[in-house]
Amino acid sequence: MLLTAWLGFGTISSFAGAVSIESVLDTADSVAKVGDVPNNAVRMNCVAGCAGGGGTSSTFGAAFPATGTAAGFSDGTNMQPGRTVDADTGAGTVPVQGVNLLKRASGGPVEAGTATDPLRVDPTGTTTQPVSGPLTDAQLRASPVPISGTVTATGPLTDAQLRATPVPVSGTVSLGAGAATIGALTANQSVNLAQVGATATVNGGLAGSLAVGGTAANNAAINQNPILVGCEAITYGTQPTAATTGNQRRVLCTTEGALAVTPGHNRFSCFVQAVTVTTQCQAAPGAGLRAYVLSIALSNQAATAQSPDIVFGTGANCVTGITALTHKFTMGTLATTTTFQVVTHTFDSPLVPTAANAICVRPSAATAFGATITGYIAP
Repeated sequence: MLLTAWLGFGTISSFAGAVSIESVLDTADSVAKVGDVPNNAVRMNCVAGCAGGGGTSSTFGAAFPATGTAAGFSDGTNMQPGRTVDADTGAGTVPVQGVNLLKRASGGPVEAGTATDPLRVDPTGTTTQPVSGPLTDAQLRASPVPISGTVTATGPLTDAQLRATPVPVSGTVSLGAGAATIGALTANQSVNLAQVGATATVNGGLAGSLAVGGTAANNAAINQNPILVGCEAITYGTQPTAATTGNQRRVLCTTEGALAVTPGHNRFSCFVQAVTVTTQCQAAPGAGLRAYVLSIALSNQAATAQSPDIVFGTGANCVTGITALTHKFTMGTLATTTTFQVVTHTFDSPLVPTAANAICVRPSAATAFGATITGYIAP
């Protein structure tokens, strides 16, 4: 390429086809300007040896030129131009260079922000990250994973999976079709029952046993499995230990299972025959017990009128503290036909003596008489 130059205020012309360079001395700032005098610019046209036809100028906002000086990036083989996207979601237009986020990885970079390679929002990598898609066993065991929404189990969960790490779950948990085994309680493992059938439980009895209530109301039909009520079996003639007033007591029954529904269970009967003085019929029971009288039968066995009564007391033949338990019953003699020689009586309410006192028969005359007395021993 052959150049000619204009130096100072003169010109030197080149031969045809050469590029002309002009230099003008600016006397104001003594700066030499080279090129086109009006624009002070060097203009060059490539006329030979320029592959691709040279560059072009473009106007902002105009269509991308079909030819020009390309600016781009290699795709590994060819050069590709960059593209822009509108970053203004409103009415305006803000073109920005479109890029993809890449993450360094072994074997080359991979795309970041995916389920496989999520973007972390903490600098140390300890904050729990949101996950999507099926969770692996390793993900479930690593640390608690917050779950919301509907969780569906497609197969039985093993005991080891359930015990590995607690997984907080909110919302509805739906088990898939078929058997879904959710572990099992180990032997003698305690369970705290707060409700049974959506009803709060009530503790009672020994060692935290549950209080029992009937399932049928009063005067309602008996259900198929009523609660059985037992009783304390006791033989006749055996007196149970007296209970403290106000305490709970078992119901007594015979050894055959019959309830003791008659007045008193430890019943007695005694008699005296052909006696002439105050005579004991029933011995004094133990401390705190009474010999309640239910019935009497008296007979006169002499020719003299007799009016005996029933008494109680202590000592031999009620000699100490003797007290009448009945009024006197008048009986006629053996030859009398207008007065009974025998008196019998049953009491709707038992006669109540003092505790630990014997029951005796006391005559009004020292003549022969007899008596039979029944009753029961009780506190």
